[in-house]
Amino acid sequence: MSGPEDKATLKIYNFRWIPTDFFEMDRNKDMRLSVGEFLQSNQPPHFVDRVVSSWINFSGLPKDSQHPDTNNSFNDGRDFLKELEQRDPHRAADLYQSILTYSRSLYTPMARSFLSRQSPTPGLTLLSDTEGRITHLLIVLRKDRQYDMLEPIKRLLQIYPKAKITILSEKKSETEIRSLLRDELPDDGLARIDFASGRFAIGTSESEVHDWPQDPIHVIKDRNGENVIIEASHQDISLLHPTTRPESLTNFADVLAEHLHMRRVVAPFDIDGGNVVTTPDEIFVGIDEINRHVFEEPQLKKEIEGEFSNPSNIETSRQGNFIMAEFDAEGEHHKITFPLRTREAFMETLKRYFGDKKIVFIDNGKGNQAIAHIDTFFHPLPLTHAKDGKPFVLVGNPQLAERIIQAIPPERLERYRNEINAKGGHYFKSLLFRHDQYETELQSELDQHAQQLELLGYHVIRVPYHPNMTLSYTNSLFEHQHEGGENIYHVTMPSYGIDEMDHWVKELFTSLGFEVNTIDLRERAGQFGALRCSVKVLNRT
Repeated sequence: MSGPEDKATLKIYNFRWIPTDFFEMDRNKDMRLSVGEFLQSNQPPHFVDRVVSSWINFSGLPKDSQHPDTNNSFNDGRDFLKELEQRDPHRAADLYQSILTYSRSLYTPMARSFLSRQSPTPGLTLLSDTEGRITHLLIVLRKDRQYDMLEPIKRLLQIYPKAKITILSEKKSETEIRSLLRDELPDDGLARIDFASGRFAIGTSESEVHDWPQDPIHVIKDRNGENVIIEASHQDISLLHPTTRPESLTNFADVLAEHLHMRRVVAPFDIDGGNVVTTPDEIFVGIDEINRHVFEEPQLKKEIEGEFSNPSNIETSRQGNFIMAEFDAEGEHHKITFPLRTREAFMETLKRYFGDKKIVFIDNGKGNQAIAHIDTFFHPLPLTHAKDGKPFVLVGNPQLAERIIQAIPPERLERYRNEINAKGGHYFKSLLFRHDQYETELQSELDQHAQQLELLGYHVIRVPYHPNMTLSYTNSLFEHQHEGGENIYHVTMPSYGIDEMDHWVKELFTSLGFEVNTIDLRERAGQFGALRCSVKVLNRT
């Protein structure tokens, strides 16, 4: 495979982690990869992560590290990249990005030296969730429930008459979806739908829910006003057992960026879009991201205790940019070394990729968040209080939802339940609350979130939230525009066929000055997501 021009080769450790179709070689042995072999493999960057990490993870480790070939690995990698850059600068740039993304050594001096070469364009800012008119939406249709979003698509075309909708689907599903939409949409509506078909499976099991386009990517604007896709790294950040997400998710951004001719940057963190909400001035991030991405002595000790059976004599220390740990477990003495990941470095990275806005962590006061994605229970509003200028935010409240539901006559509530089941194909035994430990603890945590936000200077408005079905009203689409010297506020909110609760929320938004539109999401009820999860805003004015 390699030619006479190959001078540099890279010794690959942990080769078993590379997909089986990468090379037909013995997976149990180390191997050397030449520049020519790499160029002919035509593998996307996320398949090469282990190739890169096989040397970059150990570069700069103390000389008594557990790895026997630290210095040679570093020199091989440096020479390999140098030759690759001469022969194919574009592939070299992708590989530099892989180093930042997958090596988990972002905060080492070696990785920082590459960061200056691959940092995004200065002036980036995360696309606001509250400001501007929505002009481009993304929807993903999963083959085993692609009909769930057909009615919402038609409704979105009505609500946003000037917006374009890109539909990401499997190639074999595109013809059928086109035919169904053509029969029910006017010509101008169909003309605003753009299909991006990919050669991938969008998932067929509940463990691979990939039809939530909000999560795999973030959209930012550069200083020239061009939109850029920021892709999460798709890598489990656990250092003891690193894994990657299924390929059906990892090529999501590849297909989309190629189809829309958008620049794509892979970020050195793994943050879902549902755990980030932004305004023109602030970025709200779930505190769980600190817990997941920061790796200092307490986190290392906690991970050791969770991984090994009854570890003892755990001693941790720092040495430069690394954390060292020694301990006894399972009849053996262990020594491990991992890159240090500090809170300060994580904050610096967030601002580098999301823009230099104020970052507010959504915290219940105890270092945790109530639900995995903050957009299911929280959202800022494009409004400030007339007297004190403090901004308004929404926070979900299960007790409020329960009070509304308890006031509904039983026969009507049963009809609602049957209609939701018939629409969504999910069997809910009751819409009543269970008052179990989960509901009690969730209510307490959401109340704590509201209190913490008030302490930070926000006016908190509570809205209904049904925890057993994930009926979320914070998971809406908001707009704010200045037209003719006036502020115009618009919200598109999900409705769930529980008229009293839907009406309560609609009246709230109306009283706050919003023009309100609704989209029936009963077919998505119980799937742990709502409107914002189902639709990704790709552009605003």
